[in-house]
Amino acid sequence: MTKDDIDNQILWFDALLDSILDGDTESAIEAINAAIKLLRRQRVNLPNEK
Repeated sequence: MTKDDIDNQILWFDALLDSILDGDTESAIEAINAAIKLLRRQRVNLPNEK
């Protein structure tokens, strides 16, 4: 995982928190989906476990 990956995760979760606090469920759902996609991409890029 790179520094950029971590920064992106922080941004997605920050957007999610803002959306929840604002009561904007549609944006919260979009932020959750974006975070899940990011985590899936990172999982694919991990070395294989032995």
